[in-house]
Amino acid sequence: MKTKTFFLAAILLAVSLLKVLPLGKDLGWASCFAQAPNQPGAGNCLNFNGSAINTTGYVNCGTNASLNITGSISTSCWVKKNGTSPFAEGGIDVVYVSKCCCVFDRQWYMSYNDVTNRFWFGVFKSDSRGYIIGATTSFNTGEWYYVAGTYNQTTGELLLYINGVLTPCDLYTMPIGGGPLTLIASNNTNNNIGSITLMNRPLLPVLIGAYWANSSYTEVRAKTNGQIDEVCIWDRTLTQTEIRDNMCSKLVGSEANLKGYWRFDETGGNTYFDSSPNGNNGTGF
Repeated sequence: MKTKTFFLAAILLAVSLLKVLPLGKDLGWASCFAQAPNQPGAGNCLNFNGSAINTTGYVNCGTNASLNITGSISTSCWVKKNGTSPFAEGGIDVVYVSKCCCVFDRQWYMSYNDVTNRFWFGVFKSDSRGYIIGATTSFNTGEWYYVAGTYNQTTGELLLYINGVLTPCDLYTMPIGGGPLTLIASNNTNNNIGSITLMNRPLLPVLIGAYWANSSYTEVRAKTNGQIDEVCIWDRTLTQTEIRDNMCSKLVGSEANLKGYWRFDETGGNTYFDSSPNGNNGTGF
């Protein structure tokens, strides 16, 4: 048996939640059970094996207009890295959730660096420039983390939260088509990139567990080797309090501005239902 431990910040009185996981199949199901005061069970989670086959091992959540977010955005999920991915991008990065392609179709993504063991969150603006923040603290293989990235179009803040805690990050910029990262600021909790409009990419599908490798959206890269659960996408900026509350409970699904919510509570098949009102059901490949 494996244990999923929900680490809360000290200001949350160090309350711990346990989620017990038997081994599951590749891109299959692991039975999960959460014990938390006055909270519902967390259900199931989805396993990804980081397969070197570039056409399988991910979930495609489609191109519904509700997922084409060009302003403020928040995305979050529970993740656990099982080991180095054999199909990490450049042998380095694995992606947890994205609306991103390795060429010029990029809007945002949340990822993990297999070498530095750091979480990343990036957004891309309409004038072909990307902004990426990377946690300055490394994290452990085999442990569950609740990761949330937010961008506030009004204030310009680009923030990363790990287990409900606002995390110091390095801030980088990069060309939209790829290339070396340029460091802008170091070890800041409140990185500010100004008020930007994210790239408008209505035909770019959202993926869980990878990002697109070509402009025809037939191959993927940066594939996850681990488990992912409770993926949420919002078209507004969540507060730290909201992030902590979401971390400790299962959402209803009708919360304001929730554009996609994948619980991964199914017990079989390759359809992963969106529990928001938007119908962005995912298909596993």
